[in-house]
Amino acid sequence: MGFLNELVSGFPDDKRPAFFDCSKQPQEFPFHALAADRAPARIDIAMTFPGQCAPNALTASTWRYISALVQVKANKNDDPFRQVAAERSKSLVQLSLAAHSLMHAHGSLAVFAIGIYGDFVRIVRFDRAGAVYSRRINIAQGGGELKILIGFLWALVNPASVQPIPGRVVGCDQTMCPLTAEDWQWLKVRLGQIDPDTQLEDSHKDEARAALVYNQDDATPQRYLMYKPLDACSRLFSRGTTAWLAVRDTRPFSVPSGDVVFTVESEDDFQVRVVKETWRRLFRPAETGVYERLNAISDSRSLQGLQTMLVGSDLGEREVCDRENPLGPVLEGKARRASPVEPHAEAILHMHRLSLGLRAVEDACGVGQPLHQTFTYRQFRGREYWSSERSHVRFVVSVVGKDIEEFEDTKELTEAFRDIIRGKWACYGTRSTGSLTLYAHRSLHADNVRWSRPSGHKLLKHHDR
Repeated sequence: MGFLNELVSGFPDDKRPAFFDCSKQPQEFPFHALAADRAPARIDIAMTFPGQCAPNALTASTWRYISALVQVKANKNDDPFRQVAAERSKSLVQLSLAAHSLMHAHGSLAVFAIGIYGDFVRIVRFDRAGAVYSRRINIAQGGGELKILIGFLWALVNPASVQPIPGRVVGCDQTMCPLTAEDWQWLKVRLGQIDPDTQLEDSHKDEARAALVYNQDDATPQRYLMYKPLDACSRLFSRGTTAWLAVRDTRPFSVPSGDVVFTVESEDDFQVRVVKETWRRLFRPAETGVYERLNAISDSRSLQGLQTMLVGSDLGEREVCDRENPLGPVLEGKARRASPVEPHAEAILHMHRLSLGLRAVEDACGVGQPLHQTFTYRQFRGREYWSSERSHVRFVVSVVGKDIEEFEDTKELTEAFRDIIRGKWACYGTRSTGSLTLYAHRSLHADNVRWSRPSGHKLLKHHDR
């Protein structure tokens, strides 16, 4: 650690991170309610956020201090990126597991790690599409090789932003932040107004966070305080789905540009909502498009027992368009929008054209890649791999029903599964009618079934994928 601290010794106090030993304390999954089903992460050395001191004592959940990871092996032959072998694959799994937990801990869009293998160092970047790693840096040579590592650390603690947020590193989501003490207190009061039986434990405050949620064509976001994780995807390179219970913050708040947004409170704000985040493959339409089609249906009876989307958009689309539009009509299209009025095949062709556009923008103007949409494959394998990339989608839906575990007796439970099986068959049986029920649910299990009382209807929900 002395070597790492020496590398950043010349940084200003507000930019200088600290490094601390985590090797003797495995870190539990950052969400307490879900930790029992997840393997703990084993981290050799952790880096704090810029300007932050190392914790005085380690616990099983020190994630709030950790901004980046350091893996240390004594021999250069232990480098897991040199050649994947059985004895070295464990090191790669260890690093990937820690990166996955770190992403969830802060809602990060990407996380970074430093691998020290004997006299050699690698820099690794993880996002939802994949991981990329640098060539081996020989720190024993000093000079230019050390400057590469120092330059990386300086860039890591100085993320490019229109309105930089102190204490952030590259990969942090500018539309998300931890709750302050004032946020936490306001949230307690609001939940007490909604349901007096709801109790928040102060020990879980570090898990909670605030997020900005945009509509696709609206520059003004809504702010939601997310306080209870319902589910989180267990795979690193995946949709990375997370779902939270949340309430809308009706106080004035700031957006990344520095502007202040004022809101008007209504009766609908005194309800708990679900905020869902996913990383969709670019060749698939955004999930928000499904809800837009549902919201467009005028027959309310057809929507009985279904969640409705209140606000949401593809943040990756928004970020790409924000970078393209000021540079003029670089592309034929202007948005990578999975529009409900476009035929599916045309939408895919539309996305294919646009997926090539940002590279042209970069070549002309040197604009960096967005973080809400991955560019891992396009950058390192070529533009034709656009379909392997992922885009960040965030939206808010209403809460419908209660968990199936809350059944009153075994008869009610048995009837629920009977109705769900019948409903599954109905999905296939009415395809020719053009009904809404042509959408078949591919993941039918207890976590995706809820009660809708007092009507007694059973319904499907899909928070966890």
